[in-house]
Order: sequence, then structure tokens, then C-alpha cells
Amino acid sequence: MDDPVFAQYYALIRERINREWITAPKLFTESEDLKAQLVVMIGEDGTVTSIEFETSSGNYSFDLSAKRAVERASPLPSPPATLKDEVVDEGFLIEFSPTKVER
Repeated sequence: MDDPVFAQYYALIRERINREWITAPKLFTESEDLKAQLVVMIGEDGTVTSIEFETSSGNYSFDLSAKRAVERASPLPSPPATLKDEVVDEGFLIEFSPTKVER
């Protein structure tokens, strides 16, 4: 994203979710090529209002761990005023893989 305010806010969101993501290394290895994409809707106060799977990894445990990480991270930092409408109306697409959460 070219918008530095968006990039900075997204980095805060990603960091908060990463801190809450608990994975079992024996279950999720890089070679498994697991990926899940979640659409995360955030309210004006930073509360996660909705989590929907855009793409499931096909692994129930992996998907559940990703969803729980987002739930535990709530409330997230409140969106900056310049992004509030976009964040509240469109949310974020967060991608989970065995080694990281990425955009």
C-alpha cells in the first residue's frame, strides 16, 4: 500500500495479532504450505466486529488458531481518523501461514 498511514496502522494490527497467535510447531511446518485468509472488520473503537474466512487452509486446527488469534487481539488499536471509514466499512484481509501473518 502506498499510503504510509495505512501501512503503519496495518503494521500495528499485524503485530498485535502475531503476539496472540499460538501455533503448535509440530502441527504446522513450512512444508505444509498452509494458508488461511481472514477478512477482519474493526469498529471505530478498535473492537473486532466480524471475522470471516476468505480462504480456509483446509486444516481445521490451523484455521481455528488463526481465528482465535484475531479474537484474542481484540480490541485492536483504534483506526486513525483518516482511515476510520475505510477500516470500518471494508476491514482488512489478513493472511496466515505457518511462519507468519501477512497482508
